[in-house]
Amino acid sequence: MLTRWFCLLILIGLATTTVDGSHPAWAQNREIKEFRVSSLGYLRLAVPDGWKAEFQRPITEEAPTIIFLPPKGDAFKLLLTVQWDGKVDPDFNSSSRIKALLEKEWQEMAPSIKETRLEAKAIQGTFAKGFYFLATDKEPQPGDYEYLLRAGAGFGKLLLSATLVFQEKNSPVVLDTVHLLGSASLVAN
Repeated sequence: MLTRWFCLLILIGLATTTVDGSHPAWAQNREIKEFRVSSLGYLRLAVPDGWKAEFQRPITEEAPTIIFLPPKGDAFKLLLTVQWDGKVDPDFNSSSRIKALLEKEWQEMAPSIKETRLEAKAIQGTFAKGFYFLATDKEPQPGDYEYLLRAGAGFGKLLLSATLVFQEKNSPVVLDTVHLLGSASLVAN
């Protein structure tokens, strides 16, 4: 069931530096990687050491997706899609729009997940603002991921969209993902 959720992509953002500008403890053992997302520039992320990253760029200048995988095995899969607004819609990546999108996704997923109410949590990052939630598949099939993190955040001209699927309920990959997404920044060309 959760493998179908990959088509529903929105992302999370959290603070990546302390008030004095130093890097927080979680930033250790991370590699800074940049991905050219459009003519706007490069998406910069602090990626946990060892994570594999596969950048999938469409033929056109539309929404590239970055797939993150563990160093070995299949404990998780994170799909990160980067979108931008070519029409200058002020609501394109607003917190209210992101929350509405997540609420709609939750309603669509409700029959197939264990949680009985949406627990959307606010994200307040250095650049990104948005929401996220966690869900558990009611009837995972062999080979499916049982757990899901869905989140969305906007900053600047970008809307970051992510889906994390994972196999272990209290997996540290959840915090790793939150920190990776919270480290997002745009570096101009």
